[in-house]
Amino acid sequence: MNVDQLLSAQREASKLADIARIIGPELREQMQGLATLREQEWLQEAVRQQRELAQMLRERTQLREIIDGARIASQTQRMVEELKAASLLGQHLSAFHADIVDRIRREVEMWSHLYRGFSFEASEIARLSASVQTWHESFTAVAARLSVLDIPNLYPNLSSLLLEPGYAYGAFARGVWEEFDGDGVREAVISASLSLTERHVSVGMESAIEVAGGIAEGEDTTDTKLIVNIFERQHGEIITASGLVISSSVDDLLNAVPTARLIRRSLDIADLAMTINEAAQVRGDDEVFRLTTRYAQAQNQLPWVAARNRTELGLVVDCLYFMLYEGTGEASRLTPRYVTQDECGSIWTVKHLRSKWLRHDPNRGEPGKQRASWRTIGTTLSRLGLNRIPATPDEYLHLQEAVLRDVEDFLRRLHDRISES
Repeated sequence: MNVDQLLSAQREASKLADIARIIGPELREQMQGLATLREQEWLQEAVRQQRELAQMLRERTQLREIIDGARIASQTQRMVEELKAASLLGQHLSAFHADIVDRIRREVEMWSHLYRGFSFEASEIARLSASVQTWHESFTAVAARLSVLDIPNLYPNLSSLLLEPGYAYGAFARGVWEEFDGDGVREAVISASLSLTERHVSVGMESAIEVAGGIAEGEDTTDTKLIVNIFERQHGEIITASGLVISSSVDDLLNAVPTARLIRRSLDIADLAMTINEAAQVRGDDEVFRLTTRYAQAQNQLPWVAARNRTELGLVVDCLYFMLYEGTGEASRLTPRYVTQDECGSIWTVKHLRSKWLRHDPNRGEPGKQRASWRTIGTTLSRLGLNRIPATPDEYLHLQEAVLRDVEDFLRRLHDRISES
C-alpha cells in the first residue's frame, strides 16, 4: 500500500469512528431495548405455559385423588368397620360390603389404566374427572345410604341391583373415553353424551333409593342382574346428531334425543307414582302404589332398557305391569275411588300387551281363543297408534315410547284428579 492509499484509509477510519461515537450509544440503547423486549416476551410466554402446566397438574392431581384406589377402598372399608362396631352388620350385610369394596378396587384399576394410557388436555381432564366423580358417588354414596336404611341386611339381592346402574355407567363412560381420538368435535359429543347419561344415573338412582327406603313388604328378589343397554343407544344417537349436540344444553337434549326421552319418561313415571301417593295421603287415603320389593325392582329396571325386540319390550312392559297393575292391587286402589274402569285404559293396555302377546303365545289354545287374543292385541296396538306388530328395532322403540307416553299422561291426569278432589 502506498502513502496516498494509507492516508485515504486513515481518513475513512476516522469518519467511521466519528459515526460510531455519534450513533453508538443510541444503537446500543436500541439493541438493549430489543433484547429486553424479547426477554419480556419470552418471559411472558414462559409464565403462560407455566400457568397452564400448573393448572393441568392441579387437575391431574385432583383426578388422581379421585381414582386413587387405596383411598376409595379404605373409605368404604372404614364405613363397613363403623357399621360393624355399631352392630348393624349381619352376615349378609358384611358380604354385601365386601363385594362393594372388591368391585370398587376392580373398577379403580380400570379407571387408572384408562388414565395412564392417554395424554389428555386440561379440558378433557376436567371432563374425565366429572365422569369419575359420578361413578364414585354412584358406589360409595349410594351404598352408604342403603346401609343407613338397613336395606342390604333386609334385601341383599335388591341392594346389589340398585347399584347396577352405577356399574353400567362406569363401563359405558370408560368405553366412550377409550374411543376418544383428540378431535374437538368428538370431544363436544363425548361431553354431551356423558353429561346426559350422568343426569339420568343421578336422578334414577336417587329415585330408586327413595322407593327402597319406603318398602313395606315383600321377599328379596332372586334376580341378581340388571339389564342396561340404553346408554350405548343414546350415545349413537348423539353421534348421529353431532351438529345439534354441540349447540344444545343438556335440558334441550333430554327432549331432542329419542332414547333420552325414553329414560326421561320412565323417570317421570316413577316420580309421578310417588307424587300420587303423597297426594292420596294428604287426603287421608292409603297409598295408591304399594311399595314392595317387586315394585322397587321394576322401577329400578324400567329406565335402562331400549326395547329393540320383543324380548326387551317384554322387560319394559313387565316393569310397568308390576308398578301399575300389581302395584295398585290390580287397579283396586284406583277404581272407583279416583277413576272409572274406562279411564284406566293405560293400565289395561299394559296388561293386555303382557298377557296376550309378550308373555303369552296368542296362537296357543282353541281357535276361538286365538282369534280373541289377536283381536285384543290389534285393539291395544291401535290405541297406541300402531296398525301391526313391530318388525324392526326402530318400530319396537317407537312402541316403547308410545306405551311410556300413554302411561305418563294417565298418571298426570290421575294426580290432578286426586289433588283436586
